[in-house]
Amino acid sequence: TLNYSGYTGIQNISNKIDVLSTDEYINFINAISDELGETAPFDPAAIASIGKGTNWQNEIYRSAKITEQNISVSGGLGGSNIYASLNYFDQEGIVKNTGIKKYIGRINFNSQLSDKTALGFNINTSFIDDSNTFDGLSVNLEAGAIYGSLLMDPTEQIYNADGSFSVSPNLNINNPLSIIEGITTKSEANRTLANFFITHDILEGLQAKLNFGSDRQNQRRDVYNSTLTQRGAPAGGIADVTQFERSSYLGEFTLDYSKELNENHRINLLGGITYQKFNSKLLSANISGFPTDNVLTNALALGDTNNDNLFSLKEENTLLSYLARVNYTLLDKFLITGSIRADGSSRFGLNNKYGYFPSFAFGYKLTEEAFVPEVFSELKLRASWGQTGNQEIGNYASQLTFGSGGLVVLYGSTEPKRIPNSDLKWETTTQINLGLDFGLLNNRITGTIDYFKKNTTDLLFNLPLPSASGYSSILSNIGEVENSGIEFMVNSVNVSTPDFSWNTSLNLSSTRNNVLDLGSVDQIETGNVEFVGETSIVKVGSPIASYYGYEVDGIQQSGDVNPGFPNFVDQNGDGVINSDDRTIIGNPSPDFIYGINNSFQYKNFGLNFFIQGTEGGDLLNINLIESLYPANLRRNRLSDMALDRWTPSNTDAKWPSQSDSSSYPGGKVNTMVLQDASFLRLKNVTINYQVPVENSSIFSALSVYVTGQNLLTFTNYIGFDPEANSFGRSNIKIDYSSYPLASTILLGLTAKF
Repeated sequence: TLNYSGYTGIQNISNKIDVLSTDEYINFINAISDELGETAPFDPAAIASIGKGTNWQNEIYRSAKITEQNISVSGGLGGSNIYASLNYFDQEGIVKNTGIKKYIGRINFNSQLSDKTALGFNINTSFIDDSNTFDGLSVNLEAGAIYGSLLMDPTEQIYNADGSFSVSPNLNINNPLSIIEGITTKSEANRTLANFFITHDILEGLQAKLNFGSDRQNQRRDVYNSTLTQRGAPAGGIADVTQFERSSYLGEFTLDYSKELNENHRINLLGGITYQKFNSKLLSANISGFPTDNVLTNALALGDTNNDNLFSLKEENTLLSYLARVNYTLLDKFLITGSIRADGSSRFGLNNKYGYFPSFAFGYKLTEEAFVPEVFSELKLRASWGQTGNQEIGNYASQLTFGSGGLVVLYGSTEPKRIPNSDLKWETTTQINLGLDFGLLNNRITGTIDYFKKNTTDLLFNLPLPSASGYSSILSNIGEVENSGIEFMVNSVNVSTPDFSWNTSLNLSSTRNNVLDLGSVDQIETGNVEFVGETSIVKVGSPIASYYGYEVDGIQQSGDVNPGFPNFVDQNGDGVINSDDRTIIGNPSPDFIYGINNSFQYKNFGLNFFIQGTEGGDLLNINLIESLYPANLRRNRLSDMALDRWTPSNTDAKWPSQSDSSSYPGGKVNTMVLQDASFLRLKNVTINYQVPVENSSIFSALSVYVTGQNLLTFTNYIGFDPEANSFGRSNIKIDYSSYPLASTILLGLTAKF
């Protein structure tokens, strides 16, 4: 069988952040300058020379192409089967000069050598070429084009008269186009995963399996900051090269025994041992002072060797696990499962290498009972209890480690960097699940309801230490966090006729989080952002990574101490606004998450659309902080904040005056810049047509489709995406010049030959 699938399409930024236009910016800066008693920087002559100015977001974004092509072949002969596939993916970034290409190949093979012996192997290899953006949590001259496009003065032109990129004399921000053209960021990664297995039936019902696997990765990242940028120019160009290698090897042996004791009793036993070893190497080099930008990172020796920095490391860790499981089925309606794992990790202290994690599960098919009404075509009760471990702490975290110290005479030195903890052990999560699977009216309506509660103990956390210790923290097992929630899913066949069908799926989930214990401390501040400080807190009795800052209760009016200033709440009533008045001001976790999918089929035409959303949950918008507390007057602002600010003639404004925000008594993390991140999004719409192939000698199946992704989003959040998190998948959530969400239109085809 030969299969092909592919699509091509176009992407555009879903929405841009509304910042001040050139005219709005001029009026705003002049007004603020006048309120501060300073000379307005834009007189009529200056305004006339500016013209339309520059919309920096329009300059850095583009319509970007995307395509993916897949071809696969599968077949068999005798007792052997093979599957092979090739995949090509090419996506331009919606930010100019960015994009990613992927090439992936896969082969799966298995063969029944005899009645008792079978073997097989799987190989997956890929190459990824990634040209990404120079953005993140950096600020000022080290930040990227997205950051610059929001803050750059719109009265500035892109180019000087001689064709060079303009540089604002009033801002320590790069011209966004100089970042796009002047910084080259490229990453190339090769990865190959392979495993080989052989099974042998030792006795009737007893099978042995031996499995070997490997995962090898090699990645190189090159960044060259050229003399087109304000940071690269005085340094003569800056080159960064990082070479990273990672490999892992797996050996696994299991015995699986199945036995039907009689028509009412069946049992399955499994036992085994697994061993994994992980190795990683890293080499990085940084050097500046090049005679030309033309060679990029390809000739580091041309740089000034008096300004080079080298770093290297080699790490390894191992996992050794023993496992056992038993499944017992009684009367085809009771299923009982028990299992246990003993996991040993080299990452933990000498006293606690191993963790032991049991689990139990029970299933009861209620539809086998006479007392269940016939309206139920399926009804099953599930319950389970189990423990799992977490060892994601990096290597050598339990050991005394050393790093570079200060110069001693003419040579370098080493000094301790980490306090050892020989008692460091596995973080353990204990979870209870209760579930119900149901089907009604011959499964016209089906669904599941699940309740879960999990408590994570012995949290792996960096416990702060007194500065007198010489260390900032020690990795320890402390405290307990509880998560609980409910998940609901229902599927319905609304209409089912030979020519027309309509199916609906609905899912809803709600999760609550609470810190129960932190050992010897009551709270830990975390989530540091440059120029903002700590944004979040882990505190007993509150959700993990809650936002921690100042509460603002309106804006002071005429007759108050500081008209136009935010009214920061004096939480402790001491008459002074300071860090003691910080409190928990928000929760990053939504109240609930939902999704609705509808599928329609009329003869050969199909329509599918998926809507997703969240309700509740806050997001700290650092772009609002940049706008409310600018580093200097001439940075651009979010238009909502600037155009609806307090003035003596606009006292019912949403935002404070901003005339002298550096004098506001409270901190930058406050309820003014914390926003509701609720949203409703049309995530996916697909229209497809099944081409009739009954009389075709080539195709056994053929369809064409058009898909739209992220077409509409309804939200009050001021930003690119209310789901954004500049900290990645961390519990700590902030939005800071995050990569924008793209809307996509795709035209695709699938065929089977």
